Amino acid sequence: ILVSIGASLVAAAVVTFLSPLNQEVYQRFLGLGIKNIYPSRDDFPARDWVRWLRRAKHHCTLLGVAHQGWRRDPEFFDALRDRLQHEVQVKIFFLDPTSVLSEIREQEEKRQTRKETRTSIKLLWKFRQQLPQKVQNRLTLYVYNSTPSSGTTWIDESMLIAHYLAGFENLTSPALLVKPVEGEESMSDLYSIYAQNVRNVEKKESTHKIDEANIGTIH
Repeated sequence: ILVSIGASLVAAAVVTFLSPLNQEVYQRFLGLGIKNIYPSRDDFPARDWVRWLRRAKHHCTLLGVAHQGWRRDPEFFDALRDRLQHEVQVKIFFLDPTSVLSEIREQEEKRQTRKETRTSIKLLWKFRQQLPQKVQNRLTLYVYNSTPSSGTTWIDESMLIAHYLAGFENLTSPALLVKPVEGEESMSDLYSIYAQNVRNVEKKESTHKIDEANIGTIH
């Protein structure tokens, strides 16, 4: 109850703060590319996740920890197959379940984070292996060993950013829906910053593509 009350108060405060009557602050948020704010990622309607994926035309990148919400959705794998067949490039990053950081996150969330991650990797790898070769190449799975401070769902020109809190499960993380701002310089809006963060994670030496050589040690 207290969490619900707190979330409602945050939402009310944000609405007041961003009222068009407060033009300076309102324009500042628009300039950052913020389109919506959610006190909890779980406030983003569950039915909209896969609908969003189905609308992908060019690319989809998922940077998170276990991605159990995606793989538990009964429509996810069909939607993913459809988009891959339509030449959408998909990248999915998992927090390495063999890492110390994953163990710490499991303790913080008080759930079986590493087991959930391994299950997701196993199912997505099996799914990938059943695709035709040219379609397989459009789906790349990674494990990363970096601080899991935020998750990113990046589909074409939209991103949902969830900030992980040490005292809460990822599902209840505050979230921002952001889009690029036309005419802004590079790294001046949140979309550009988080896009670069994803690219930086991908380039790190501690990030590895999941392949035939290492899949056995991961799940």
